[in-house]
Amino acid sequence: MDNKAKKRLIYFLLFSLLIYSGIYLWTNYQLVNVAVSGIKVELNKNALDKGIPLLYTNRNKEATIDLQKPYRFKKINDSVIILDNLEDLDISKFRVYFEYPGTNYMFRKLTVFSKNLSNEISLDDIKEHEGVKKQDDLFFDVKMHNSFLEYPFVLIDKIPYLKITFGILFVGLLLYFFLLKTSVFDLLLTLKKEDILFAMFLLSIFSFAPLYNIALILGVPFYIKYFDWKLFKENKLNILFILFFIVYLINNICISNSVANEFSTIERFVPFIFIPILMASIKFSNALYYLMLSALAIGIVLFTSSLLDFIILERHEYFSFKQFSKYYHPVYLSYLFFLVICFLQQYYHHREKYILQGVFLLFLIFLGSKLVLLVAVPLYLLFHLNVKRKSVIFVVLCVMLLPSVLLFKPLQKRFNDILNFNDLSLLKETKIHDSNDSRVNGLTLRLILWKEAIATLNGFDEFAFGNGVSRLRAEDLRARLTSLGLIHHKGLNPHNQYVDTFWRTGFIGFIVLILIFAQSIIMGVKSKNKILLIFTLFLMFSFITESVFGRVRGVYFITVSLLILTNTNFNYKLKAIKNKETIIP
Repeated sequence: MDNKAKKRLIYFLLFSLLIYSGIYLWTNYQLVNVAVSGIKVELNKNALDKGIPLLYTNRNKEATIDLQKPYRFKKINDSVIILDNLEDLDISKFRVYFEYPGTNYMFRKLTVFSKNLSNEISLDDIKEHEGVKKQDDLFFDVKMHNSFLEYPFVLIDKIPYLKITFGILFVGLLLYFFLLKTSVFDLLLTLKKEDILFAMFLLSIFSFAPLYNIALILGVPFYIKYFDWKLFKENKLNILFILFFIVYLINNICISNSVANEFSTIERFVPFIFIPILMASIKFSNALYYLMLSALAIGIVLFTSSLLDFIILERHEYFSFKQFSKYYHPVYLSYLFFLVICFLQQYYHHREKYILQGVFLLFLIFLGSKLVLLVAVPLYLLFHLNVKRKSVIFVVLCVMLLPSVLLFKPLQKRFNDILNFNDLSLLKETKIHDSNDSRVNGLTLRLILWKEAIATLNGFDEFAFGNGVSRLRAEDLRARLTSLGLIHHKGLNPHNQYVDTFWRTGFIGFIVLILIFAQSIIMGVKSKNKILLIFTLFLMFSFITESVFGRVRGVYFITVSLLILTNTNFNYKLKAIKNKETIIP
């Protein structure tokens, strides 16, 4: 890459990061001159007749809202409620909860009071909500018990301009010198014109929702003329992904008894057909490189925003889990970062290789997915069997630093939450009386979801063909969770792709899912492709705690990554810095 072109690209990225930082601060924070003293909500009589709403808030600017301590609003008249004397809580986030379902609630405005200042918002300003359906900018319906509206800003009483300036300068200078002195961007401007659309498709997978759909819609007709039928047949994963879609489609038509607007699952699974066709139509080197660029850009943006949160609120929890992942599900993002770490180890031979691996490992720690970390570390160490001295030194350093990782308090807390074995007593109860029971954690909740999902199946037909894939059939699980007392969690899927597939499609779909992994392992063993074997094992474990195909991004990422690793038309040719050789695995 020409040095001037590289500098222009770096300047553009740094300017974009600066603009993003400004927008992030403007859209996420609201200034109050002192601590919040009161909150007033103006609704209508219809809303208050159902019951007085509750307030849940954080304390002392904590990153999360405390769901163990509710505060009941006081009724001023038929349509106005208020809570005052809140100064000691040092509130920065809060939610207004509606305990009972209802329709045609009016939301006139919500006012936050501090000593000499008040801030008002309308229903249209509220972005984060659950169980609430907005009719327009004034009226809304509460669809289920304990639905909430969350205040759209973080409330602060001062803005540390100098610290923010130094923080942005620190990130900017670090990025400038790193990107300038390394080879991270060297392949980017050598991209052939005919490959630009596919590179954009790869970069779009973890971007905003419409972009990856648009890129796929444009990519398939553009590249279909290069479709290689022989290549398509050679990779049995192509057939298995399409078969997986067909199983869900037949199930939806024959078992779910869905109406036309209940094809949401099938719509989400459509990429299982078109991605294999697209991937068999392209000969493209360094596909994983573009996923690395995507991961690096996302990681930098998330780190910058969390650094700003930390500077303003002085809470290290903003470098953990959802507070760090912001716009993404942290577990899905962890999958991308782990794949990139594997790619860097096997195919990337520039001198900054281990720095980048360390950065992505740090991002994995910040994302805080417990199972991902427990699985990723030993699988990553498998890469370093029979390798060079420099790599062994890096592994030794990682092992030495591992205990310090456990000292990171947010991560420590996430592990402590599931290591309290007394919480398992929850599994024996037939009725959970407090929906905010502290024993409901990541482990106990998943065990309950798995058990209750399987319990909805009845008779040979449902075990063989499942309970149906439409939302209507998911009501069986919702009803069982409601009866159990898990009101806040009744809308969840089983959070286990194996259980989810078996629950919806029975043994038929479950077997196809297992065959996808089995075929990947067989191909990895035959081709001695270490990254394929390790990433497949990683996904097999990861599917235990997430219904990965419950999100469109999961469908895209899993399909694309496995087909990149198994299709012979994706070659990896990266030039090493030292000897200028071409490295071909």
